[in-house]
Amino acid sequence: MTAVEPVRTNSIPALCVDLDGTLLRTDSLIESILDFAKRHPLLLPCLPFWAMEGRAQFKRRLAGYVTLDAATFPYHRQLLEYLREQHAAGRKLVLATGADESIARAVAEHLGIFDEVIASDGVHNYSGRAKRQELARRFGDKGYDYAGNSRVDLEVWADCHAVLPVACSASVERRASELAPIVKTFPSESSPAALIKAMRIHQWVKNIIIFLPLIASHRLGQWASFSAASVAFVCFSFCASGAYLLNDLLDLSDDRRHESKRNRPFASGRAPLAPALPLIGLLVAAAFVMALSLPRSFTVVLAVYFAMTLSYSLYFRRKQLVDVFVLAALYTIRMIAGHAAASVKYSTWLLGFCMFIFLSLAMAKRAAEVYEYRRREKPDARGRGYRDSDLEVLTSTGLASGAMAVLILAVYITSPDVTILYKSPMLLLLVCPLIFYWIVRVWLLVLRGHMRGDPVLFALTDRVSYYVAILSAIIVVVATKTSYP
Repeated sequence: MTAVEPVRTNSIPALCVDLDGTLLRTDSLIESILDFAKRHPLLLPCLPFWAMEGRAQFKRRLAGYVTLDAATFPYHRQLLEYLREQHAAGRKLVLATGADESIARAVAEHLGIFDEVIASDGVHNYSGRAKRQELARRFGDKGYDYAGNSRVDLEVWADCHAVLPVACSASVERRASELAPIVKTFPSESSPAALIKAMRIHQWVKNIIIFLPLIASHRLGQWASFSAASVAFVCFSFCASGAYLLNDLLDLSDDRRHESKRNRPFASGRAPLAPALPLIGLLVAAAFVMALSLPRSFTVVLAVYFAMTLSYSLYFRRKQLVDVFVLAALYTIRMIAGHAAASVKYSTWLLGFCMFIFLSLAMAKRAAEVYEYRRREKPDARGRGYRDSDLEVLTSTGLASGAMAVLILAVYITSPDVTILYKSPMLLLLVCPLIFYWIVRVWLLVLRGHMRGDPVLFALTDRVSYYVAILSAIIVVVATKTSYP
């Protein structure tokens, strides 16, 4: 039997559907600006001048520079299911949006359920009153139902036959019900709690590195040094959360194509985009305000850290090998921040040890991703610049970096500097095989596909890592307190 096209009848009003925040659990204009910032950062000063030309022209200019994939957008599942049912029943569906026409048509083409598209065309910005007038012109007063989500849609609901609120606040839904009958409501599939999750507060534990200079110089018990390092810890945590939010916003398209990263709050649409940018500003501002209570050198280090994270998100993360060196530097700079905050004298030994061990861990992080792409038989890591054939180079370089860190530690133990802090410095040599064992174990887990995510976070949740840390701490305490001939 041949499939019969459903008959469209005039007895049921057309169902007009908004795009941003309604059919999509995201905002295509904000995504366009973010994609533009990522692809063309040097053209960012042009945005205010384009905005002066009007919203419709602004959207049209942006659309010419960016590419948003309609297939990976986070759609409102319940609404989309309802629209497909209405389409199958023969109802006329219209995508009516203030988004640029190129984005709206890409969505309509991908879904294949819309009979008509009304969208901003570079001249008309079909939002609020302009959308209401266009819909009234095409379908007549009260001649259509409308699905929307925000206060600006109240203008359209005032002239429609029936209302379909989608992810609306209680106040907007109440006002909408006073304008026209509510046919069906759709709850929000986003959550403000997801925005907190996007801050990755669990990643703050990596800032414990700030306390390393105090531990190495045996000043952890000094209250002034400890309190200064604690303030530095909070500053870096706030700054890091702002950087994580910004990184996820700039990496939306790549994350949505990734097997696991597509579930991140912004990529999945569970976290709203609009509050994210003010939150980034608030977190970063709070970090630098708190930094004013610490030495000025710490503020400089914090500024360098944030600049490095920003440059990493915008550029360096897509440059093979350079990205892992920048990652290692971002770990090492936390240790430098600990020196600056607590006014601890810099140790070239500690600096060298940290540089190489963090380089090894950064290599391990990237190698784990490359291994995953090899397992899934994909030729390269999207957005990273690596191929599956690069795994061997990353492995050999990472192991060599770990071995170099252990060698620096061994040489330090035999240096005159160590006798100032330890009564039995030669006992510290026992720490070297423990650390080298841990490094090799990390790489074994990487090559077996058991390493997911950041190796530093892995160390904080791994039982064997705790055993190694406890044994090393015991050796250090004995070497500090006990004299052996």
